[in-house]
This record gives sequence, C-alpha cells and structure tokens, in this order.
Amino acid sequence: MLLGAAEIGPVFFKDMSYYMVPRIFEDEAFSRRMRNVFLIRDPRRSIASYYKLDPTFSLEETGIEAQWQHYCFLRDELGEPPMVIEAEAVAGDPEAVMKRLWAYVGLPYIEAAFEWDAAEVPKGWEHVRGWHNDAVSSSGIRRDDRDPDEVFEAVAVEAGHLREYLAHHGVFYDKLKAAAGVD
Repeated sequence: MLLGAAEIGPVFFKDMSYYMVPRIFEDEAFSRRMRNVFLIRDPRRSIASYYKLDPTFSLEETGIEAQWQHYCFLRDELGEPPMVIEAEAVAGDPEAVMKRLWAYVGLPYIEAAFEWDAAEVPKGWEHVRGWHNDAVSSSGIRRDDRDPDEVFEAVAVEAGHLREYLAHHGVFYDKLKAAAGVD
C-alpha cells in the first residue's frame, strides 16, 4: 500500500520502531526507499504519559531500545543515519526545527502549518484521540514547562517498576539525543 502510494507522490507515515524491529532489518530495499526521521522525547515524560494511557505497558513496549536498534541498522547497515529530532526542541522553536525537517525530506516551508483550528480534527485522527488528545484539542505547538522529574515521580510513586523502565531506556535515549546533534 505504501509503495503504491509512493508511486503517486510523497508518503508520510508514523510508526514506532518497537512495532517494526527486527522485521524491518529483513527488508533492506524497503528501508532504502524511506527518509527516516526519529522523534525522541524525554523518557521521563514519555514513560509517565504512556503509563497514564496504559498502566500495563511493558519494558519492551516503552520502545526506546528498539528505536536505538533501528537507528543503528539505518546508520551501520545502510549507511543512512536518520535525522533525530527532540520533541522538546520542536516545542521550543517549532519553525526552526520544522524548516530543518522539511529541508531534509525535500518539502517546502509552510508557515500555515504552525496554527490550526482545534475544532477540526484531521481526517483519520478519530481513532487516536485518546493517545493524542492534547494535540487534537490544541491550535498550535506548545512547550510543556512542567519539571520532567516531577512528571515522572508523580506516576513512579504508584508504579515503582517505571524506575526500572527509565534506567533501562534512558541509556538508549541518551545515545539518540547525542545523535540529534549530528543531523
């Protein structure tokens, strides 16, 4: 389906490396057809957010380790390291980060992309409203000024195993964050 759509024009799709690793490693030709961009988010925030939506998620489902494995495959096996963008950088300076992203994928700058009507839910987003309610109900990109340690501790108090998740995935996040400065 994706390859068919790509014959007509550019295709954007979002997926989590956790869903594709290791199967994506078996289809090098498919991987070579993509411009990969990895969006990373402070794991204190992402783990806390994930827990609020699904308190039973697993260490593996946290996904940052798989994202690092995917990054390494693209960098080492295909020689095409993906662009890595920090969510906090997007929120801090959306226009600058998006200009770099659009240049990387070959799209023009679109000033109108930074504001939208909160009343208009994009077609196809209805089924993800629970996961992306803040984005769906907003009218622009905004920064989360809450302290990430406080955000994490608020959920870790009741779910101590999340500290293990943070310790495990924090190592991979740090590696991806370092790669964000290389793109």
